[in-house]
Amino acid sequence: MIECSAKILVLLSCIFQVSCTPVTDRYRYLRYLDVQGYKCSDSQMSEVPGSSNVGACARECSTFQSCVLFSYNRVSKLCQIHNHIISNSSCNCTQDEDTDHYILDKVCQSNTLPIIERELEGVPLRSYFGNNALTRILEEGEIIQWQFFSVAVGEAQLQVWRPRGDLGDDRYEFVGQNHLMSTVIGQSDTLKVAEHERIQVQPGDVIGIYYEAIPAGITYSECEAADSPTAAQMSWIDVADASLFVSGKIYTHATQDSCQIFSLKAILGPKRTNSMSQVNSLPITSRSSVGSLEKVYIGLNSNFRIRVDGQVSIWKFYSKFSGNLALQVWRHINNTSTQQISFVGQNIVKTVHDGPQVVYVNETDRIQVTSGDYIAVYYGQSKGGLCYDTCDKSVNVEADPVARSADSIESSEDFYDGMVLDLMFPHDTCRVFSLTAFIQPNVDMIDM
Repeated sequence: MIECSAKILVLLSCIFQVSCTPVTDRYRYLRYLDVQGYKCSDSQMSEVPGSSNVGACARECSTFQSCVLFSYNRVSKLCQIHNHIISNSSCNCTQDEDTDHYILDKVCQSNTLPIIERELEGVPLRSYFGNNALTRILEEGEIIQWQFFSVAVGEAQLQVWRPRGDLGDDRYEFVGQNHLMSTVIGQSDTLKVAEHERIQVQPGDVIGIYYEAIPAGITYSECEAADSPTAAQMSWIDVADASLFVSGKIYTHATQDSCQIFSLKAILGPKRTNSMSQVNSLPITSRSSVGSLEKVYIGLNSNFRIRVDGQVSIWKFYSKFSGNLALQVWRHINNTSTQQISFVGQNIVKTVHDGPQVVYVNETDRIQVTSGDYIAVYYGQSKGGLCYDTCDKSVNVEADPVARSADSIESSEDFYDGMVLDLMFPHDTCRVFSLTAFIQPNVDMIDM
């Protein structure tokens, strides 16, 4: 007998400055991943057969004051309305692969400013943000979209920072960033954030922007603090490379007390309980070098370290040319006389030519990992172009050291469970790879 259980999701209440402002221009909803592939009658308020599409089902849900979740069957077109969040272990749930569940999403925005062209563009390799009402997030949630106005093609990192007043007025903890490649000129645009890359935020966090060397043309206006107090106390920090931003690290920002209004806002949705753990938040961009044939490259550092027990569900990397790669997981063997690693598992992938790549791993092929394991890459005979840059280890300590296998391995078929490799460390051990992985935590690690 299945024990009856339920998950309660507190949706965001949205008002400006007291809390954030609701986005009401159209019906919005998020796919709820915890309970896919089931038809459930728990908490069912209404059942509507023959709904034309999932949007029609969302509109039906919105007519009920207490509706927070709805399900839609892609084949039968059955729409079910629920008054609280359910789980696949709830009573009266039967497996049905054609049914998907959605949260009726009371989406909110970080500010109500119009997204328009403004007079100025940011300085390349500089991160701007301010601890003020226009940048401050006032509700718990996750960023599902960014909105901005751009006057030039280029790149930027859209960022979240956490003020650390306990350490000083100019100290901030870096939370995360989403990479933007802007292709529009003289118009507003949006960046929709993939589920696995959404930054989870808490009240008091602030949004910001880092302009890359060839910067996206996101514009801002100068202002007077007396006239626009909500835009005062802007600050900045100059950083040579976006890979130097590390989640959880504390940074000291220049205290400029500028008044600036950016055409940038974050759109927030409810915080999910089953979000993945990202190994690193490095920009996945083209870099200068590619590894050697028949070698494993692994970083015994925080950029490569896995932080939770679970499964590798997604890989993301940048490839300079097409070929084959083995994306791997290894376990470090503590040994005072030599550096050795033990093989855990691998996924073989075909790479694209000169572009970022996201690989969703089939459930049967996911690698079981333990906190403290490391991701790695093996370049075979037909090697794909996963790339890296060398760096200064005195500045980018999170990227050092990187090692490679001492011996050559002819084929990815030569790896086996528990295989042990000796490592060698080249002269330039500091390297930043355009590689990350997303780990789905084990069920017992997710808050229920």
